[in-house]
Amino acid sequence: MVVLLVGLIVSCHKDPKPNESPNEQTNEIRFGDTAGMTIIHFDTIVRLGETIELDIDADGSDDFELESYYDGPMMMDIQSLYLACLRDNVELLGEVVEKESYTHYDTTISTSWDGTITIVEYLTTYNTCEMLSEYDEVHPLSRFMVYANEANDLFRIDDCFQSTKINLFLENTQATVNWDGSNDTINYYWTQKYIYDCNNFPTNTEKYIGFKITKDGKPRLGWLKLNLIGVNTVEVHLLETAIQE
Repeated sequence: MVVLLVGLIVSCHKDPKPNESPNEQTNEIRFGDTAGMTIIHFDTIVRLGETIELDIDADGSDDFELESYYDGPMMMDIQSLYLACLRDNVELLGEVVEKESYTHYDTTISTSWDGTITIVEYLTTYNTCEMLSEYDEVHPLSRFMVYANEANDLFRIDDCFQSTKINLFLENTQATVNWDGSNDTINYYWTQKYIYDCNNFPTNTEKYIGFKITKDGKPRLGWLKLNLIGVNTVEVHLLETAIQE
């Protein structure tokens, strides 16, 4: 299974167990199995700047929101794609993992061709994937991760679920801001770079996201089937939703 990073600390830690033989109880289902499920088929594309709400259990209240937009500091636009639970009784399937993020600093000093200007470049890399040097700042994190599931994977009512907002995709990018020193003798360049791709949801392949909706004390399992299409930025192809009858 492939997992992706989201930013909420939770207390549960339990993996779904794919490809086991289910018993006859209704407290476990397989992704893609339509028996006993209410299925809604889509052919919907969520493009950059668009938002879609989903009422999975058809009770008149939206359960999920998919939102794709540009966001970023200092005039820097990066794509942020989110899937949000809109109510406390709507929860996503996943687990809690211990991870680290890193901050890496580089400084480069050079001189212009005529020797009149000193060029100082500062690069700060915010990295959630791997250390770039032994001098990187290390930030321990406890994070909730959701699964990118395959068809026929099995999950259960007592697996780990959390009502949250997850980050499906963040675009790796960098932005440069320039300030000139006094008397035009020094140029300072501050560059920020972000490395997120190891935490992004898989792209250009169909995957399932599991969930649980509890109403009147009765929990029901279900899934979203979707495909993130693209490379540097993505569009969401929503294919299917399902929930236990």
